[in-house]
Amino acid sequence: MTVDWVVLTAALVGLGLTSVAAVRTGTSSVGDAIGAALSSGRVSDGIFVMDGFEFLRHVPVAQRNALALFRDRTDDELLAAAGGQSRNSLNALAEGDLDTARFWAERRYISEIVAKERGLTPNPNQPSAAELIAAVDAAS
Repeated sequence: MTVDWVVLTAALVGLGLTSVAAVRTGTSSVGDAIGAALSSGRVSDGIFVMDGFEFLRHVPVAQRNALALFRDRTDDELLAAAGGQSRNSLNALAEGDLDTARFWAERRYISEIVAKERGLTPNPNQPSAAELIAAVDAAS
């Protein structure tokens, strides 16, 4: 009877170690990607900045939530959302609502981060986040 428990326990420990090894590989690569993205950014006055882009309308928690939302979308949904964000920003800019225009330009930037992670090229007929921000700044 004791031998049965020893064999059963050894099998369970072996299964656990095998599972840990399998999961470790996947989580390690995801962790490395997250670490690389975070190391390229900095926190300035409580606002997370990446690639020289400073968020004014999205606090860090809103940035993380938007990143998670966009990462859950398919490639087609992500690119369609980027187009909608550009249109929303331009529409708000045309109406003189600079806060809303900036909000949508920042959303566009966040979707561009995810597109870049996936190797996707946004529609060249739509303004980029940088172009939208430049337009908002020029209107200010």
